[in-house]
Amino acid sequence: MSSYFEQNLLLLKTYKLVNIGSLIGFIGMSMFFFQCSGGQTKIQDKGKDALQTVSEATSVNTNQAVEELTNRPTINIKPNQIIHSPTTVIVNSQGKWGGFEGELGTVELVDKTGKQLGLCILSTKENWMVKGPVIYNCDLTFTAQSAGNGKLVIKNNNPTGMVEHDKSFEIPVDYSGSE
Repeated sequence: MSSYFEQNLLLLKTYKLVNIGSLIGFIGMSMFFFQCSGGQTKIQDKGKDALQTVSEATSVNTNQAVEELTNRPTINIKPNQIIHSPTTVIVNSQGKWGGFEGELGTVELVDKTGKQLGLCILSTKENWMVKGPVIYNCDLTFTAQSAGNGKLVIKNNNPTGMVEHDKSFEIPVDYSGSE
């Protein structure tokens, strides 16, 4: 009889240790996720859950920026880079944007007033009918009276013509003027 009780007591102690270990692990993971969420915490607000953040606007903008960066191709031009005419623009679709008839879209250089200074068509000689990354490029030639700042507008071809399928992103750049 006593061995039965000893075995149960041993099991009970083991479960307590496991439960304490699980509780410590749960608390540790909760603290980790709280830190990773940027200090967000749920609170009860008149019977409704509300999300409270230290800087809600910054959090929303950051989330949008991260989503935009992860859902677009990569490009060899970095923000605020100085470009000269002609500039070779290389875009890796990353499988995020699809090409059509060997073309991904266009690259347009506009000045700070929105005036177009140059335009080129991103094309490839690779097999563009794949699900993965494809490299597209074009030589952007532009004319500017003087050096200035503007932006590159990279637009994806939209063969459907449906506005909801339009994709584009912008990169601020500095450009040199005509010599």
